[in-house]
Amino acid sequence: MISSSWVFIASTIYHILNCISLQVATCCYKIDLLGITYQLMNTTVCCFFFMYHNNPSLRRLYIAFYVVLFLIIILFSTFDCFVSTRMNTIVMVMFNLVFVLTLISGIQWVYIGGENEISEIYPFMISGFILFSLGLIVFLTKFPECLFINYAFIDMFFHSHFIWHFLTAAAIISNQFMIIRFYHLINS
Repeated sequence: MISSSWVFIASTIYHILNCISLQVATCCYKIDLLGITYQLMNTTVCCFFFMYHNNPSLRRLYIAFYVVLFLIIILFSTFDCFVSTRMNTIVMVMFNLVFVLTLISGIQWVYIGGENEISEIYPFMISGFILFSLGLIVFLTKFPECLFINYAFIDMFFHSHFIWHFLTAAAIISNQFMIIRFYHLINS
């Protein structure tokens, strides 16, 4: 829950203060990326901790891999020598790599997880992936403003970035419910 709060606070700081100067915008952008990374890392590590509770070696492997991947993302998004358009692209590719690898590991878990766990957890997992996927599609395609150019209402209330934030927030909430459900299933 702390990581969920942090990602929203970091994003708010970025969106409110990024217009002050280029230096402030760069600093706020780093804070925003760190908030996203922190949220993804915490959710991913918690999920793997609970998902692979019956397979400790696979759990350790996944958690170690993701921690290293997230540390690389933190390195690329924190230090000035890495902050550039090219590095920004690399960071975005790494975020998408996390998304795809988590999807693959989720599919693997379906085959090795218990039937009770799968029936309880899978709806949260699927809804989170659908919401994140829709958010990614909206963000990359710049929908709906790509169709409705110069419509003030669309620009103010239904901009792709706003929709992306909304869908991402819904996916984060779904993931938090999934982690809570995992905890109750394993500890009951």
